[in-house]
Amino acid sequence: MAESVFSHLRNRETLLLNRNNNLSYARKAHTLVYPTKTLYNVQNCPQGTIRKFTPDGQYLICFTKQHHAVQLFRYHGPAPIHPETPGLQLNFSSFFTPMYEVTITSGYAQLSKDFCLFSVNKKFMILASACSSTDQMNESRRYPNSLRCITHVDDVTFWVIEIATGIICDQRTFKNDYIYLTNHAGVHLYKDLFGITSVQNQSIYILKIEETGKLVDVRTIGWYVHEDDEQYLERHADAEAKFIRQQSLSGIHIPPKSNRMDWTPGYSPTTGAQYPNRTVGNDDDSMQVVPTTDPRVRRVGTRAYEPHPAEIEMDPIPLSGLKQKIMTFLYRKAYLTGDPLVLQNFYTTYGHFLSLTMWRMQFLDEHHIIVKFGHLDNVIGRNPEPSAAQASFFVIYSLFHNQVIGVYENSSEELLQAFQKWDLFRGVPFNDPVNFVSSPCNNEFARDAIQRQMYGVRKARNGGGAAAVKRVLSTLPFNPQSYVDSPYFDHALFSYDEKVINSCDRQRPSIDFPIKFHGREHGDLKFKIDPNISLPNRDNNSRSKRYVSYVFHPNDPFVITVQMISGVAPAINIHFRDGL
Repeated sequence: MAESVFSHLRNRETLLLNRNNNLSYARKAHTLVYPTKTLYNVQNCPQGTIRKFTPDGQYLICFTKQHHAVQLFRYHGPAPIHPETPGLQLNFSSFFTPMYEVTITSGYAQLSKDFCLFSVNKKFMILASACSSTDQMNESRRYPNSLRCITHVDDVTFWVIEIATGIICDQRTFKNDYIYLTNHAGVHLYKDLFGITSVQNQSIYILKIEETGKLVDVRTIGWYVHEDDEQYLERHADAEAKFIRQQSLSGIHIPPKSNRMDWTPGYSPTTGAQYPNRTVGNDDDSMQVVPTTDPRVRRVGTRAYEPHPAEIEMDPIPLSGLKQKIMTFLYRKAYLTGDPLVLQNFYTTYGHFLSLTMWRMQFLDEHHIIVKFGHLDNVIGRNPEPSAAQASFFVIYSLFHNQVIGVYENSSEELLQAFQKWDLFRGVPFNDPVNFVSSPCNNEFARDAIQRQMYGVRKARNGGGAAAVKRVLSTLPFNPQSYVDSPYFDHALFSYDEKVINSCDRQRPSIDFPIKFHGREHGDLKFKIDPNISLPNRDNNSRSKRYVSYVFHPNDPFVITVQMISGVAPAINIHFRDGL
């Protein structure tokens, strides 16, 4: 027999439950309170992008239509302020009150509508803006290992804004850079540490967010790995210059050494590396190189000339500090096996690992990060998330010891087991204790969903065990705060079609039928969400591409759906609990 709201509250007040079941029993209350009514084509809505609720659920964050300003609205609850009457129609103002509108950017710089993070103390929000850089290409190369094949770089700025007042506390600009901003793919936030992956400079910038909202530089990992590497090399360069001057005064001529920033390769490998009498790469296309001066570099993966082996030996690609540690780890791992074939395999795949490009990163804890490396074609291609079948590698790096402690391919069974058992690889919304975010680590239904997904890939055409593992590990590294912390996505409370909707905060294709949420305990239908009924001339728009954005409140039975159709104004619907 299904439990009623009254019996649930009575049992909670009389404490007729085990001591360790208080949290789970409190979560169960959401199966009794859910959205029951929908307002279609809500009027008086902000003319921009509705982004998300704040972690405490008190405010709603929106962006203006020009993406130059941020708007904040106070949320009054899942029930309207005034009841619906025949002469008064409910609208957006029945649930929200505007607080402020703050202009952040101007001119060509625009705020990224997909980027909005919150600090660990939930007092600040972090926004990002970008505009095309006007500097020369040679000015965009900060380190010798910086990529030269990216022709369009941006000036990316991160803004720290106090939520309650809208005051800009701090900002940090990275000029001539290439950072993924969509869905927070190029950054990661763990407690007060803010990591930024620069694809252009093949570096990871680590900053700290102070209690006052100020951004403080911590360290940079890439060309340098230790905090004092740059100072050490500068002292070495000064000592070398002093030695050359002393030798010149003694009449000994020493040819001047080129600046380290002029140490550039003559080509950029994309899929393999060329060696005398040996080629490493794919079977169908063993070698692809792109000359750095060729204008066709805009077309990623364009086949160009194959340099002579002697040319490669005389003009090697410089190894960054991080890449050097990766190659050292792989060599030691192969050497310690004592098997000559394993060591030979290392030499064979040496060029393949050299051609890998830093892609994304994620904090595992304060002292460890996981860095994803992939082929250049995938990293800077048009599709920021290519097929899961593409080969990539994950590097576990210790920030405390400055060393690599693990390198795994995206078909690694060992990494898959760690992904399913360890909480470190899970996407936590706000670094809080687990509330409603289901993962393979804490929910058996989430584990079953992954097993069904892997089974489908194994049985599919051109599938198999390795392809199934790649499909699951394609979610690593997790984008920070990219999962909705809503009780209605908890697998222990509700079941729903995950092919249509899930806790991932992304825009989704619209479907013609309502999304049904069933109770996990009894399997009965609890509620439905249908954002399509409000469309004018629905039959005429049925063939148009439709997309829906779902904005769930973190606690209340309140959902905002925004449906977008090409050539039609967005339709905003509000799903709420009637009768509270």
